[in-house]
Amino acid sequence: MNDEKKPEEIGVPAVPEPPKPAKPPVPKPPEPEPAESLDSQDWIPQTDEPFDDSPPKSPVAAALLSLVPFGLGHLYLGQYSRALAFFVGFWAPILLLDLPLLGIFFFFFAIFDAFRQAQLINLAAGEGRKLPAGPFQGGLAAGVFLVVLGGVLLCRQWIDFYLVREFLQTWYPAILVLIGAYFIYGAVKEQRQPEDDEIEDF
Repeated sequence: MNDEKKPEEIGVPAVPEPPKPAKPPVPKPPEPEPAESLDSQDWIPQTDEPFDDSPPKSPVAAALLSLVPFGLGHLYLGQYSRALAFFVGFWAPILLLDLPLLGIFFFFFAIFDAFRQAQLINLAAGEGRKLPAGPFQGGLAAGVFLVVLGGVLLCRQWIDFYLVREFLQTWYPAILVLIGAYFIYGAVKEQRQPEDDEIEDF
């Protein structure tokens, strides 16, 4: 009964067992998208200076305070030079140059700028850094605006200001067009610069 021979003993090759199927690879969980960082703001110079422990600023409150055309939104943010700049930018065209449309432009731009500056301040505070000052902030901006304002007031005494006002009323749209074209040119140039660098590396 136990004399049965195995297939190898009678010359018949054994049938190999089928290979076990490989386990499918476990997919990696998707990496979360990085949150907006101050480093993504290419137009802002970076700094490693520590930021103070002041409470976060409310962008909505800054925008609402900017509805009062005295630079209150930027005073709330602690940006005194910007507050002075928008104060002069709103009232000087209306009271000195009789250009209310130019003053209205500064009014709406101040609202948008106060909202965005509050966001950047909170973003820098969340990363433990200080929002760097731009080239026209601090005493330089205040000095420039005071010199310009004083120069305009002096010119009213020495020059026929009526002719200057008529000239500005006629050509101030062209000045705005030139300023806008300058900003567009700078933005296009910055976008093309990385492409030129890639071509040189290739």
